[in-house]
Amino acid sequence: MHSGGVEATARLPGGSPVPESGGENRRRGNRNHAQAGEPAPRLTKWTIVMAVATIVVAIGSCVASWMAWYSFKAQRDDAHQLLQAQIASELDREFDSKEMRRARRVLASELLTKSANASDYRVFDFFDKIATSTLCAAPLLKASSFFTR
Repeated sequence: MHSGGVEATARLPGGSPVPESGGENRRRGNRNHAQAGEPAPRLTKWTIVMAVATIVVAIGSCVASWMAWYSFKAQRDDAHQLLQAQIASELDREFDSKEMRRARRVLASELLTKSANASDYRVFDFFDKIATSTLCAAPLLKASSFFTR
């Protein structure tokens, strides 16, 4: 308010002056007070830095998740191949054993005589074992030595 060319300043009950509004500061050209709606330049810079840092962390966590998944898959595949090799080795060793050779010889002679009774089922059990193990070891069993004899 103006009264007779002298500017009147409102005072609080303690005697301190009432702060002026942002509009009055803008009209007077007072740039020392923070203007409403305009963020400080430092605040804007750090907001951008934090946004970029957040994006980098998000991308990094995605990459880390993918690497963990790929590592798990590779370990699972390695374990699967190891199991296939162990099964193929065990079946090959069993096929070449003296007992299995004897059982195959006896079964072959019984089948050649057209006997309907097979007294020893070890050979049948062996091939049954091969059939059930091919579910998890098919690629290695195809290349195993006892199929090429």
